Amino acid sequence: MERENPLKIFESLFPETDLSGSSLDNHGWDSRVLFLKNGSVVKIPLADSCKKLEKEYCVLKSVKPLLGSLVPDRIALVMKKFRGKPFEVLSYRAIKGITIEDAVPLSRDMETSVWTQMTRILPAIHHHMPPGLNKCGISSLNGPGWRDFYAGFLQDLRKTVFPILNDHLSSYLESQIITFVDDDSNFEFRPALIHGDIDPRNLIWDTHSLRISGIIDWGDCMIGDPAFDYASMLFNERIGLQLIRNQRELAGIDPIRRIEFYHRMVPVYWITYGVRNRREDLVRDGIRELENRTGFKIPIR
Repeated sequence: MERENPLKIFESLFPETDLSGSSLDNHGWDSRVLFLKNGSVVKIPLADSCKKLEKEYCVLKSVKPLLGSLVPDRIALVMKKFRGKPFEVLSYRAIKGITIEDAVPLSRDMETSVWTQMTRILPAIHHHMPPGLNKCGISSLNGPGWRDFYAGFLQDLRKTVFPILNDHLSSYLESQIITFVDDDSNFEFRPALIHGDIDPRNLIWDTHSLRISGIIDWGDCMIGDPAFDYASMLFNERIGLQLIRNQRELAGIDPIRRIEFYHRMVPVYWITYGVRNRREDLVRDGIRELENRTGFKIPIR
């Protein structure tokens, strides 16, 4: 389905819907998103990502009572057929505002508003386990499971990613992950619900109230280390560092070192996905960003 014209797919799926005035987002790795002029958002899966949309639907329904207006309304999973094959489509009501990505460049006041709000939003996500979440099929990893995940991740990188990296980057990643896995303190966290993919495309900014009005794209949600979500906020280093310095959820130096590690690893996920899906652009961008992050450290005051 990746090679199909996304708009043609939507026209085939919704022949009764007037798509004039709609806008299409082709940037997602696992789905294509259509924004209808009536205010609805429709996501269709790419190959092998149907289960991810099912999971996202279940998670959205589960966290809606907890997060209220930060989660979309009118969440629905609809069965459709394309060329005789059934698959599910996720739809919901668009949240008012624009993505943080579309709001760039951010003023200092906007940056302050974002990190201040996230000092409250992230603990609200991490400190609650909504009823029904256990039925969503999300990964649930405690400390030992988290360690096993990264040990397995290293094994996978040796086979799929290291062959395309230079010796310096391969040795760097090997050392980073082994050091992380061998340190018991990295796995003493309290497992929590984490979003797993907080970035400027998934935070909605209300230009009128000057506040975060929504968090979208919950397909990578899981139970794991809450420090992971703080690392994701380093998409803007000033926002991320201020959030990390002012949050009260994670105490001590150990979470800081985990956040640094997760931040350094983000480009590796781009490279891995790019290799598996023949996305040379992601491989190229991932390698460049990995080189940029090798020396990343969080200044401790």
